[in-house]
Amino acid sequence: MVSGADDVRAFDHVHVPKEPSTATPPAPQPPEQPAAPDPGEAPVHAEAGDCVVVTGPENAPKVESKGCTEKVADLCKVVKVVDNTFDLDKRNGVADAALAQQLETDKFVLCMEPVKN
Repeated sequence: MVSGADDVRAFDHVHVPKEPSTATPPAPQPPEQPAAPDPGEAPVHAEAGDCVVVTGPENAPKVESKGCTEKVADLCKVVKVVDNTFDLDKRNGVADAALAQQLETDKFVLCMEPVKN
Protein backbone atom coordinates (compact mmCIF):
# COMPACT_ATOMS: atom_id res chain seq x y z
CA MET A 1 0.00 0.00 0.00
CA VAL A 2 1.31 3.37 -0.95
CA SER A 3 0.72 6.29 1.33
CA GLY A 4 0.94 9.96 0.70
CA ALA A 5 -1.00 12.87 -0.80
CA ASP A 6 -1.76 10.94 -4.00
CA ASP A 7 -3.46 8.10 -2.14
CA VAL A 8 -7.23 8.95 -2.43
CA ARG A 9 -9.88 6.35 -1.83
CA ALA A 10 -13.66 6.61 -2.10
CA PHE A 11 -15.83 5.07 0.59
CA ASP A 12 -19.60 5.04 0.31
CA HIS A 13 -20.28 3.63 3.73
CA VAL A 14 -18.20 5.81 6.00
CA HIS A 15 -19.74 6.75 9.33
CA VAL A 16 -18.54 10.02 10.73
CA PRO A 17 -19.52 10.44 14.37
CA LYS A 18 -21.33 13.70 15.12
CA GLU A 19 -19.83 16.06 17.57
CA PRO A 20 -21.75 16.49 20.82
CA SER A 21 -24.62 18.96 20.45
CA THR A 22 -24.27 22.30 22.17
CA ALA A 23 -27.86 23.34 21.39
CA THR A 24 -30.07 24.22 24.33
CA PRO A 25 -32.75 21.59 24.92
CA PRO A 26 -36.33 22.85 24.48
CA ALA A 27 -37.94 24.34 27.57
CA PRO A 28 -40.50 22.12 29.27
CA GLN A 29 -44.04 22.94 28.22
CA PRO A 30 -46.70 23.64 30.84
CA PRO A 31 -49.51 21.09 30.99
CA GLU A 32 -52.40 21.86 28.68
CA GLN A 33 -55.07 23.90 30.42
CA PRO A 34 -58.73 22.98 30.11
CA ALA A 35 -60.78 25.19 27.87
CA ALA A 36 -62.51 28.11 29.53
CA PRO A 37 -66.17 27.47 30.16
CA ASP A 38 -68.73 28.92 27.82
CA PRO A 39 -69.79 32.28 29.30
CA GLY A 40 -73.38 31.04 29.35
CA GLU A 41 -72.41 28.07 31.50
CA ALA A 42 -70.66 29.91 34.34
CA PRO A 43 -72.73 31.78 36.90
CA VAL A 44 -72.66 35.53 36.45
CA HIS A 45 -72.09 37.59 39.59
CA ALA A 46 -73.83 40.65 38.24
CA GLU A 47 -74.14 43.89 40.14
CA ALA A 48 -77.27 45.99 40.65
CA GLY A 49 -77.86 47.88 37.41
CA ASP A 50 -76.40 45.15 35.15
CA CYS A 51 -78.58 43.35 32.62
CA VAL A 52 -78.65 39.60 32.02
CA VAL A 53 -80.50 36.97 30.04
CA VAL A 54 -81.48 33.74 31.80
CA THR A 55 -82.00 30.66 29.63
CA GLY A 56 -82.12 26.92 30.14
CA PRO A 57 -84.21 24.76 32.43
CA GLU A 58 -85.22 25.94 35.89
CA ASN A 59 -82.94 23.38 37.58
CA ALA A 60 -79.88 24.41 35.49
CA PRO A 61 -80.30 28.01 34.37
CA LYS A 62 -77.66 29.74 32.28
CA VAL A 63 -77.03 33.44 32.85
CA GLU A 64 -75.33 35.69 30.31
CA SER A 65 -74.43 39.36 30.79
CA LYS A 66 -75.94 41.70 28.19
CA GLY A 67 -76.11 45.40 27.53
CA CYS A 68 -79.28 46.93 28.92
CA THR A 69 -80.15 48.49 25.55
CA GLU A 70 -79.77 45.23 23.57
CA LYS A 71 -82.90 44.03 21.81
CA VAL A 72 -82.94 40.44 23.09
CA ALA A 73 -85.72 38.28 24.46
CA ASP A 74 -86.01 37.78 28.21
CA LEU A 75 -83.62 40.63 29.09
CA CYS A 76 -83.67 41.40 32.82
CA LYS A 77 -82.11 44.16 34.88
CA VAL A 78 -80.54 43.21 38.20
CA VAL A 79 -82.09 45.51 40.82
CA LYS A 80 -80.50 43.91 43.89
CA VAL A 81 -77.86 41.30 44.72
CA VAL A 82 -78.11 39.45 48.02
CA ASP A 83 -74.76 37.85 48.91
CA ASN A 84 -74.06 34.78 51.07
CA THR A 85 -77.40 33.08 50.55
CA PHE A 86 -79.47 30.89 48.26
CA ASP A 87 -82.70 32.07 49.94
CA LEU A 88 -84.90 33.53 47.18
CA ASP A 89 -87.18 35.13 49.80
CA LYS A 90 -84.33 37.51 50.72
CA ARG A 91 -85.39 39.69 47.77
CA ASN A 92 -88.13 40.98 50.11
CA GLY A 93 -90.52 41.87 47.28
CA VAL A 94 -87.91 44.10 45.61
CA ALA A 95 -88.05 42.32 42.24
CA ASP A 96 -90.38 40.19 40.12
CA ALA A 97 -87.82 37.40 39.73
CA ALA A 98 -84.91 35.98 41.69
CA LEU A 99 -82.22 33.48 40.81
CA ALA A 100 -79.83 31.79 43.25
CA GLN A 101 -76.31 31.31 41.89
CA GLN A 102 -72.95 30.05 43.08
CA LEU A 103 -69.60 31.16 41.66
CA GLU A 104 -66.71 29.22 43.22
CA THR A 105 -67.25 29.77 46.97
CA ASP A 106 -69.58 32.78 46.57
CA LYS A 107 -73.30 32.20 46.78
CA PHE A 108 -75.78 34.92 45.96
CA VAL A 109 -79.26 35.75 44.72
CA LEU A 110 -79.85 37.99 41.70
CA CYS A 111 -83.09 39.96 42.08
CA MET A 112 -84.32 40.98 38.62
CA GLU A 113 -86.98 42.92 36.75
CA PRO A 114 -87.80 42.44 33.06
CA VAL A 115 -86.49 45.12 30.68
CA LYS A 116 -89.07 46.47 28.26
CA ASN A 117 -87.41 47.55 25.01
